[in-house]
Amino acid sequence: MAIRQKKNGLQVDVTVTLGGKKLRWRKTSDWSMRDAQAKEAEVRADLLAGRDPGARERAATRAEKLTLGKALDETWMRKWRGTASAAKLKSPLRLLEERFGRSTPLEDITSAMVAEFVQDLADEKLSASTIQKRLHPLSVVMNHYYPLGDMAKRPVIRLPSVKNNNRKRIFTDDEAVAMFKFFGREYDQIKPRKSTAPSGQDFHDLVAILYDVGCRPSELYRCRRQDFRRGIVDLLFTKTEVPRSVPLTDRAQEAVDRQLLRHRGPRPFAWCDENKLCNAWVEFRNWMEIDRQEDPDFVAYILRHACATRLYGKTRNLLVVKEWLGHKNLEITQRYAKLFPGELERARDVLQSGDADGDAVTRLGDAE
Repeated sequence: MAIRQKKNGLQVDVTVTLGGKKLRWRKTSDWSMRDAQAKEAEVRADLLAGRDPGARERAATRAEKLTLGKALDETWMRKWRGTASAAKLKSPLRLLEERFGRSTPLEDITSAMVAEFVQDLADEKLSASTIQKRLHPLSVVMNHYYPLGDMAKRPVIRLPSVKNNNRKRIFTDDEAVAMFKFFGREYDQIKPRKSTAPSGQDFHDLVAILYDVGCRPSELYRCRRQDFRRGIVDLLFTKTEVPRSVPLTDRAQEAVDRQLLRHRGPRPFAWCDENKLCNAWVEFRNWMEIDRQEDPDFVAYILRHACATRLYGKTRNLLVVKEWLGHKNLEITQRYAKLFPGELERARDVLQSGDADGDAVTRLGDAE
């Protein structure tokens, strides 16, 4: 008898033969007869299909305990803490907790809830890449816990596609001059600031290093005092997790020396983070009267691009630029190797002036 009465409730006993092997499952619980019959049919189907009948039940039990907050905390400790991207993840993680709630069971977050969240972000006029960054932690968490059986189901997360990650905006020499003038003279005059807030000189030194060294801001924030040697900065905590050393220009070296004196802590640039740099850049952009909608690529990260284009313009060597910026492959570097205004015209002049072989071809054509 598959279902029988026991002292503590009903016992479900299922036995099947699969591939010449007899498989048996038995459990007693306080089921109703209808629930016991449903359980018997479910277990029999699992055994005949070669599935573990207890997997679904174990997943349901774990899912009751696995909340979004717990999943994010565990993933932070296991994957993100201490990495180069940790600082950038704090805002998206906080946004996910505010949106869905820390105590919400992870599997209760549905595809419709995620789609609504994406639409709300799009309504805020955020770019596709920014929306992807907001959803990335949730995608990582779902992809980790679902295969482990901690979720009976997972939502479909449809991220908007980034049409073109190739910035075409060039940071001009005139804009660079204006940048140093703004942070060197104007920034502190815009509005009163707390005495503990970063000064215009701090940001002047910061942008000077980003402009001449081309490192990612997050790489600079994590540099220790001992990572700054005379004429060289050792970037040990990088996005690619591959350390590199980059030479310092005289201007960058002077900026480093000032910061080492102004900030005595173990990390001289720890006073800054993504939000502070973004806010300071917004003030610079407003001072320049550059509209964000009309010129969306005029962001602080353009300083890394500017270093790449200047370096490529002087060396014409993509391998040098690749090693300097710390890229994994040349395909990424090529996105940074932008032509300066007038470069094509100069290339035309080179072709038009001709070289030894070109002159010989011209003379041969004339002779014919």
